[in-house]
Amino acid sequence: MSEQRSVLVATPEPLGERRAGPAVRALRMAETIATAGHRVTLVSTAATAPTAATDHGVVVADTGDAPTDAEVVIVTGRAALDLTWLDTSDAVVGVDLYDPFQLEALHRGGTDRIRRIDLAEGAARTLALQLVRGDRFFCANEEQRSLWLGYLGAFGRLNPATHGADPSLRALIDLAPFGLDALPPTEGRSPVRRATAIGPDDPVAIWAGGLHDWLDPVTVVRAAGRVAEHHPDFRMVFVAGPAPAT
Repeated sequence: MSEQRSVLVATPEPLGERRAGPAVRALRMAETIATAGHRVTLVSTAATAPTAATDHGVVVADTGDAPTDAEVVIVTGRAALDLTWLDTSDAVVGVDLYDPFQLEALHRGGTDRIRRIDLAEGAARTLALQLVRGDRFFCANEEQRSLWLGYLGAFGRLNPATHGADPSLRALIDLAPFGLDALPPTEGRSPVRRATAIGPDDPVAIWAGGLHDWLDPVTVVRAAGRVAEHHPDFRMVFVAGPAPAT
């Protein structure tokens, strides 16, 4: 095992019983790092007290109890802004770019033009802070990596030093897939089938996320209609609801 490190993982999403994608990812990331033998603290910078339970040796704490002397700090989204002491910290900062929130911001604000501009500019400033302060970056897939290499190049992070250290630039930005439970799924009673009129043998596709414009659920609905033309027993289920309260 490599030398044990103290690691802080910070998410801007609530860590309650109901968790959005960024909180789920942060929890799985913290558990994976702890399993590798490091001392890990997981914090949410949201307003609510965390209630996430983990049996992987991860300490779940309030933001005020976050260890400011952590050797490694992993942040995503506005958590980089919320941890104000990070500006003067000597910690190695890892930035999780799996969620392109600056693109999400373009869809927010409704018809309020000023609100839309404020949201987009705020997201751009947050992203700029991350791209300048981060020491290592990671995202969920190769398509995202291509996007972020462009951003990193625009911010001067693709330079003779980073290229000389690793011409592939994997040392600068690499992949960390989303993060599901390591245990394989087990067959059991289906709550989706129990709650709906779906037959026991009907094939089911599940959309397990929000119905946001930037995720384009309309295309999924159209695709499901095309599939149903050839497979009338096909069912599409959207498992979505309001965001976890902060």
